Amino acid sequence: MSWPPSGSFAGRQWALSWPPTGSFSWPLTLDEVRIAIRSLSEGTTPLMAEVTATVSTTHQQLKKVDDIASNVSDASANLSALSSLVAASIGSPLIRVLAFSHGVRTALANHSKPVTGRRSR
Repeated sequence: MSWPPSGSFAGRQWALSWPPTGSFSWPLTLDEVRIAIRSLSEGTTPLMAEVTATVSTTHQQLKKVDDIASNVSDASANLSALSSLVAASIGSPLIRVLAFSHGVRTALANHSKPVTGRRSR
């Protein structure tokens, strides 16, 4: 059952008896509400100004972070392209030179060994 009971005699009596006539004054209550709202507004206005400044500063810092991230992305792409270029231009000839030198060393090492019943290849 909810309070005040609606639709009953007790509910109507409660509604008619509220507010108590002796201790309740509308003008004083409205003044108190007005004062409370004014003090709330006076306390909230500087807080809102600080929040606005903080959000603005944060927005500027995020723009800087976005620029840095963009520059890092560009640098990463450039480094990847440079790595591919170095691998293509130096890597393949270097591998050929190393393979050739290994073959020469192997041939010289096999040539200097005495042949003992082994067939040459």
